[in-house]
Formats: sequence, structure tokens, C-alpha cells
Amino acid sequence: MAVRVIIVRPARRANNATSPGNYEATLQGETRAFVRSSTTPFLDAARALLERGSSADDMLIMRWHDADGVDSLKARLGVAARFTVQERNGTSPSIRLAPYAPLPKKIFAQPMGGSEKSVLPPRGKKGAAARPA
Repeated sequence: MAVRVIIVRPARRANNATSPGNYEATLQGETRAFVRSSTTPFLDAARALLERGSSADDMLIMRWHDADGVDSLKARLGVAARFTVQERNGTSPSIRLAPYAPLPKKIFAQPMGGSEKSVLPPRGKKGAAARPA
């Protein structure tokens, strides 16, 4: 069983401003973030590490970038990867762990072109209706 330590800090936008509520995660000892912008960096990091080939039995530890080695969260990768955070308005508690369910791949694989109609007007013609190809 290996121990994977991630360092979490506020995510930055292209203009270098922080993105409120979004965080990036970097493996300790690396310089490049492997989770770029997430509201749940600990859970997303667990799934990303499993995709990279880490064992589900490996321990994941999260530390904040300015916390001087203080562990904030700890779980086995396989356990953390199974959850997400669900927000519920008007109920108590308003935030809870829920089973993670990835979005169906179909959503990302919609055809572009053919008989599909564009919902955007052609460049340079504001308000003009798009013509099918």
C-alpha cells in the first residue's frame, strides 16, 4: 500500500485570479496540478489517481498548500473515488456524501455536422439564422 499526498490550493483562471470555490490538486513532489479545477478536489483526485493506475488500497492524504504538513483528509483511494458531494437546498444537513456516478459518455459524443443544425449564428452576422450544411 502506497501513500499518495496531494497538496490543494485555490484554482487560478487564465488571468491569474482565483476561481472561488474551485481548487487544484498537485501530488506532493510534483509541480504540475493533475486536478485543475474542482469543487471536490479530494474525491476527484482519488478518481484521477485510480485512472493513472494507482491501487484502490493506496492511502490518499490531502493537505492545504499553506498548512505546514497538517493532514486535512485521509481515505483509501477506492473508498474516496466512490463518492461525490451533494448539495441540498433548504434541508439539514445541506451537504452530504453521495454515490459518484460519471456522466454518460453519450453526452460528450454528439455528432457535429451532417443534418444537425447549428444553434449559433454564422460569424459576423449577429442574429442571422444558421443554415444547415
